[in-house]
Amino acid sequence: MITVLSGPDSYRRTRRSQELVAKFKAAHPQAAFVRIDGDEPEAGERFTEFVRAASLFEPRKMVIVEPLFASGTKTLAETLKRTADNALCLVLIHAALAPESPFTFLKKEGKGITTEAFPRLTGEKLHAWIANEAGVHGVALAPAALQFLADAYGADTWSIATELQKLASFSGRRVSEEDLAALGVETAPDFIQGIRGLTAPSVRERLTALERLLASGEPAQKVFSMLPYWWPARLDMLAAYDRGVKSGKLDYEEALTDVLIR
Repeated sequence: MITVLSGPDSYRRTRRSQELVAKFKAAHPQAAFVRIDGDEPEAGERFTEFVRAASLFEPRKMVIVEPLFASGTKTLAETLKRTADNALCLVLIHAALAPESPFTFLKKEGKGITTEAFPRLTGEKLHAWIANEAGVHGVALAPAALQFLADAYGADTWSIATELQKLASFSGRRVSEEDLAALGVETAPDFIQGIRGLTAPSVRERLTALERLLASGEPAQKVFSMLPYWWPARLDMLAAYDRGVKSGKLDYEEALTDVLIR
């Protein structure tokens, strides 16, 4: 069985993954479990060995592949496709981008394949998610406070969730916009404004925004990880540069500069 979690909202993808893993482990505590970094050169080999290995005690197993294999072969694709028919093996795939050849069969639901999409949230859907996430953390937000979080962080669900975790201490009363300011949340829009500056039409404006962010002490990796939320048109390019950083070809500051001058 294969479950594909796809889309740029990595926070909601991760939360959903945690739910599925917890459910599987609760039902099958003795089952084999492994995580595989799809960017690693030996990822395909590790995956093939794991799904083919037999267990004398618990036949069920689960494997998480994140991201989807960077370098795929037809043989690996066929191995993955066969797991869709194996009810004893659950394959959970994280993919910020739509699967490419030879894994395009993962784009659509079919026998043994389920898909869940996690796009960037905006407007009413974002507001509804913030309200629901606040409830998860036991936080009651005043309408103005909810709007402030939406304006400050936009589709950056990681940062919103982080702020809501901090606000859990306010249990018992509604959190106001003034409470957010008292906790220092008012500094967030400055950072977000800087991130937005990275998507400006002019290369000079983009490089100036990057220089200011790095000069303020913001880590290049943090800035890079935020950019896909605000520049979805360059998601493919950012994913390629991320793989380059992880392979040691360049660092995040170099990757940011290259992306911004293109």
